[in-house]
Amino acid sequence: MHAQGISVIAWESLTSVNSTSEVETGWNDAELMFQWIQGNAANYNLDPNNIIIGGSSRGSILSWKYGHSGHPGIKGLYMYNALPSSVWALPSWWYPPNEVTSASPPIYFVYRREPGSSMHPTDPDFHDPNNGTTIINTYQTLGIGDRTRLMHSIGTSGNTDKYQFLVDFALSVLDTCP
Repeated sequence: MHAQGISVIAWESLTSVNSTSEVETGWNDAELMFQWIQGNAANYNLDPNNIIIGGSSRGSILSWKYGHSGHPGIKGLYMYNALPSSVWALPSWWYPPNEVTSASPPIYFVYRREPGSSMHPTDPDFHDPNNGTTIINTYQTLGIGDRTRLMHSIGTSGNTDKYQFLVDFALSVLDTCP
């Protein structure tokens, strides 16, 4: 990323998101992180108008709302094993497709496994690519399906690096790159 003139800011919030209050705390932490970027952009030579928000598993949960906030500086979302199955348990409290609007940024999903299967029968993996497909279907319903991409089964490929598509995605959605 750095070789392409792109800065990366990694942040951590909670070690688990097992309750609605933990998720809400994480959403508030995402807001604080975004405020930090806005407030410190000049100090670190960051472009607050060219942001890609990422997240893996719980990180996708915690960054989801801000990623769909409509902020004009958010140019894309890159998520690995996004929106695990537990997210869908309380749709009356939070249903991720409800955040998607016609102004939602491009999104790139990467999943370790294939849709509808678990990695180990005795240890199910709840990171089902079908959850990403639900979001892609929402984008398509809104007429913005061309802003989506989903790659799955990288756990069985020769390259299991979850970030292997990130540089190309970033270069395709950012307004300017050196």
